[in-house]
Amino acid sequence: MKQINSRAGEGGAVTIKTLLTLVIVVVAIFSAIKVLPTYAEQRQIIFDIDELANKSAARNLKEDDIKKAMESLRVKYSLPENSITLIAYGQSNMQISLAYNRLIDFFVTTYDWKVNYIAHGKAI
Repeated sequence: MKQINSRAGEGGAVTIKTLLTLVIVVVAIFSAIKVLPTYAEQRQIIFDIDELANKSAARNLKEDDIKKAMESLRVKYSLPENSITLIAYGQSNMQISLAYNRLIDFFVTTYDWKVNYIAHGKAI
């Protein structure tokens, strides 16, 4: 006697599910590979700007010295002109603004990664 397989038509269902899962995983990995370097660079720039603001407020640096340090950071990270600006300069309060864009190129589209940050340096 022949047995009838009641799931004969479902043979491809697991394959399609596996294929979709793999496509989603590949897209997620590709996106992470594209975005993570830009994010890591942003975090490093913000750390350096915070450090500059805190040092400037604590050591009471001159405005010219702060602008030279801001320019060296701008050149170090290849940022556009006027992306790092001195907002407030005081004896114990320092504010430095960071604003720039980076383009992340995906195959289908390009994403504009915007960074807007204000570092508040305060003397201890």
